Amino acid sequence: MLYPNKSHSGEMLDSLFTILKSTKNENEAEAVEDMIWDIWMEGGSDEINTMMKRGCRFLRNENFDSAIRIFARMIQRNPDYPEAWNKRATAYYLRGDFKKAIDDIKQTLKLEPRHFGGLSGMASIYLVIGDHWAALKSLEALYTIRPNQPGLSEQIEDLHLQLTKYKKRKE
Repeated sequence: MLYPNKSHSGEMLDSLFTILKSTKNENEAEAVEDMIWDIWMEGGSDEINTMMKRGCRFLRNENFDSAIRIFARMIQRNPDYPEAWNKRATAYYLRGDFKKAIDDIKQTLKLEPRHFGGLSGMASIYLVIGDHWAALKSLEALYTIRPNQPGLSEQIEDLHLQLTKYKKRKE
């Protein structure tokens, strides 16, 4: 996907995701993730970038309804901007509206399938609502992007074991 206002950002993201997938150094991985977030946060115009800052400020101040309104306006102006969808999903999640959060994360992932924040958020929501199979699927997708994320393989293994035990008890 080519991100607005940065002709090189698609290629840059591809390179960063290659590094993220292969690095064993956690400091390097965190630095690469930060660079990816910087690209994702770029909305392609001063107006969208200002709206993003305002929406994030509303999120930090736990004013979720205002954040949702800002992110919704961003989505209306640029429906192909994955981070607007992801941020609105975050606001919905924090407000406790898990269905809307899941819907927005699905749109985020449609636009940017490697969105590790969206995948992680999706897994968290599924765990909260008790859909452990869907959580496992999200975590496994995250693993393909960030296999060396601390604790991720153990989390997947533990969840897989829990689900296997549950499945055997039901049989």
